[in-house]
Amino acid sequence: MSHRSPQLAAALVAALLTAEPALAQAPKPAEAPPAAAAPQTTAPPQPSVAPAPAEPAPLAPEKLPAVVAKVNGHEIKKDELLAQLRGVQPDITGGLNPALAHRVLDTLIARALLRQEAQAQGVTVTDEEVKKEVEELRGQFPTPEAFAQALAAEGMNEVQLLDRARQEFLVQKYVETKVAPKVAVTDEAAKAFYDQNQERMKTPEQLHLRHILVSVEPTATPEDKQKAKTEADAVLAKVKAGGDFAALAKEHSDDPGSKEKGGDLGWIAKGQTVEPFEQAALALKDQEVSGVVETRFGHHVIQRLETRPAGLLPFPEVKERIVQFLKQRDTQQALQAEVQVLRTKGKVETFI
Repeated sequence: MSHRSPQLAAALVAALLTAEPALAQAPKPAEAPPAAAAPQTTAPPQPSVAPAPAEPAPLAPEKLPAVVAKVNGHEIKKDELLAQLRGVQPDITGGLNPALAHRVLDTLIARALLRQEAQAQGVTVTDEEVKKEVEELRGQFPTPEAFAQALAAEGMNEVQLLDRARQEFLVQKYVETKVAPKVAVTDEAAKAFYDQNQERMKTPEQLHLRHILVSVEPTATPEDKQKAKTEADAVLAKVKAGGDFAALAKEHSDDPGSKEKGGDLGWIAKGQTVEPFEQAALALKDQEVSGVVETRFGHHVIQRLETRPAGLLPFPEVKERIVQFLKQRDTQQALQAEVQVLRTKGKVETFI
């Protein structure tokens, strides 16, 4: 089973409960332009319009009850609701958006129901699992002080973080062990989705590129800039003389993301890189190497390896992404249905 930080576990559950999953990297079709309207010589009759319903008044945080809901006796406190709301409505000084407050409260209720059901079905988490989650979260911060400051900003200490991590990880584990395994996506379902969503499977022209970057800091002196240009010229000369591009990239490139891959940037579509880099790459033929190209990052030597024309992505290439998308969508629907059953069977009281 995969491990995630408490925030990511919470995001997983929130997404499964409330959001439609996105099919990664599958472009949506462009909207068709509206049809031109025929010219009119007289003004069209104006339909009567009913007045829009009045917007509900914002909720004053100080007027909320200390307990905003009970789930089978478990209290959801105002402070918990406000802490979650601040993540989506940072400024609450003018009052809380009522619709948003109720949606967030529904999510807290759903999590409470799922935690209770997880415990009822014998799902447990160990201290070691919880500590691992917290350590992974701690590792995302550059220093212990930064981690402590982030906790303080959330109004939490490490004991409270461990407790929240335990609760969120329990829900995550329940979803992964009790709900998701019941969802299966067949090859036939994936192919049917592919056939019915051809527009989403189209891709623009893409270039397979690699580069060598000699970086230049924004605050570099003219002398430092010239030194970097001279180094880039020397690298280009080695490439032109038949040097191994990948080996030279590993030796000289300052791009940490591609350096160890021999400068390989993978497939790049138009609009994904800065303009000088893109224009230089588009001007190349397959297997051709550019001159030294300057961007705000420094000096690049670019090689265009191959070109993939615009068109429909073949099913085998997108099958795995489609299966993942359908699995997430169907798991989300199953989880929503389960929450509804648990809510109907249980006793849920709300006080806002």
